[in-house]
Amino acid sequence: MKLKIDKTSELGLNFKKELHPDFWKGDTLKSNIRDKMLEIAKKFLDELKIPRLTADDITLTGSLANYNWNDKSDVDLHLLIDFDKLNIKNELLKDFLNLKRMAWNKLHDIKIKDREVEIYVQDKNELHHSTGVYSILNNEWVHKPNISEPSLDLDAAQDKAISLMKDINNLERFNHERRYDMSLSLQEKIKKMRQIGLEKDGVYSPENLAFKILRRNGYMKKLLDIKNGAYDEMYSLDEVHSDAQRKYMCAMSKPEASRPKSLSQDQAQEMCSGPMKSESKDKLYKLFIKHELKPG
Repeated sequence: MKLKIDKTSELGLNFKKELHPDFWKGDTLKSNIRDKMLEIAKKFLDELKIPRLTADDITLTGSLANYNWNDKSDVDLHLLIDFDKLNIKNELLKDFLNLKRMAWNKLHDIKIKDREVEIYVQDKNELHHSTGVYSILNNEWVHKPNISEPSLDLDAAQDKAISLMKDINNLERFNHERRYDMSLSLQEKIKKMRQIGLEKDGVYSPENLAFKILRRNGYMKKLLDIKNGAYDEMYSLDEVHSDAQRKYMCAMSKPEASRPKSLSQDQAQEMCSGPMKSESKDKLYKLFIKHELKPG
């Protein structure tokens, strides 16, 4: 697989000499933009209806807080919350808030200067790797971006992206049960790869650039679609995956059997005599997991 990397078309990295003029006056966020961002953040927090939930800070990050903004840049609003103050297990709270913000982003089509607003909820003690972070609450820079263009290792980013693209394409070779497991493994591998790159070399690391290549070429969406499709197939009537399941379906195929409403006699009969999962595919899957999905 060959992939030509171009800063603008593939990575959205077209460095400018100034911050986006629709949002900034010099290096200060315009007052009307800041007011609207604060209003949006407050509305989101109010809709959560969690007692004692307040934001320690509200920040703008991403390319609109940097010199690499482009025509696809979103407004990335981060709400920094002290999870420890809420007396809720951090992982449980993190999952809940992530689901709420995903639902909010999907439900609402809010834009500022024709740019989509994306809400993120972040534990104030969690590191956030970005070269540009602006505190909307305090109206000052937390991390001011450098105007000079960074050095990029595009060859390394391309090699990592191509390897992962091949892994994603290969998922189609397996049955839905294996596709689902392998999709989860690939998602975790990509997440760890990106995190390692961000911690080591920041947003312009080869690992983070590889993630950008995957996303801009539709492969992160493809991976999600494959995982969701495999999940749907797993819980639809299809081939049986074990002798115990086959025996159950054979019992349900008998006229006198007390079947679930969603299972007809014909469906049970089909699965009673239908195909079993492929042993050869199972071995191939184990080999793939062993050699291809190691983090790092």
